[in-house]
Formats: sequence, structure tokens, C-alpha cells
Amino acid sequence: GCTYVKLGEIEKGIEYHNKALKIFKRVCGYHSPDTATCYDNIGMAYVYLNDMEGGLKNLKAALDIRLK
Repeated sequence: GCTYVKLGEIEKGIEYHNKALKIFKRVCGYHSPDTATCYDNIGMAYVYLNDMEGGLKNLKAALDIRLK
């Protein structure tokens, strides 16, 4: 996902980050640091698209996990 975002294919990057998120949630659990990192990556990709609502939603999810 990060590679696609860096190449400017942000929507495709979000697609792959979401695939990774589903895997991490299933394998590691919702409260895993890896799951939080996926939410961070998705959130920043939305920020790059100037979708601040999508960015904030995902970045808040990452923060909630990291605070626990």
C-alpha cells in the first residue's frame, strides 16, 4: 500500500492497506500495534487525497489502539 501511495496511486494504496488491515485484525487482533500501523497508513493516504474526514477517522482509530 505504501508503495502505491508513494507512486501517486493513492486509491490503490488505500485498497491494499485495507486488505492488510483485515489480515492484521484477524491474525493479530484489533489491539495489535500492527493493526494501529495499518490505520495510520490508511489515515495518511486519505490526508494525501485531502479527505480529512477519512484521515481523521483512521488516525483516531490508530491512536485509540496505541493508547490502550
